[in-house]
Amino acid sequence: LMERNRALALAARELLCVAAGSTPVCPDEMIGSLASVMLPDSPTVETGWRVRDPIQGRLFDGWSIEVPIMRWPAPPKRLLRISAQLYNSPEQYSRLAQALREELAAERLR
Repeated sequence: LMERNRALALAARELLCVAAGSTPVCPDEMIGSLASVMLPDSPTVETGWRVRDPIQGRLFDGWSIEVPIMRWPAPPKRLLRISAQLYNSPEQYSRLAQALREELAAERLR
């Protein structure tokens, strides 16, 4: 199970890095079932514990995808975090990659 989740996390990270136009933030050897993907800088620099990233809100509201996006190390820098588990499938990460591509493109146009 751990090997399956790790393989899924690595594959999902690759898909999401391509969608975000970023490179992996750490070597494969450091990945278990969690992975992070750097996103392009946010157009906003709002801070605060409960202020969610605009893309996070659009993924939830428009795509019914719930995924954490945090400001790291500080605004406008941000990253998306995934956790691959038994109930996740490659198709879910493909859908997330497509949604991320579309939302990042829309964000650039704003």
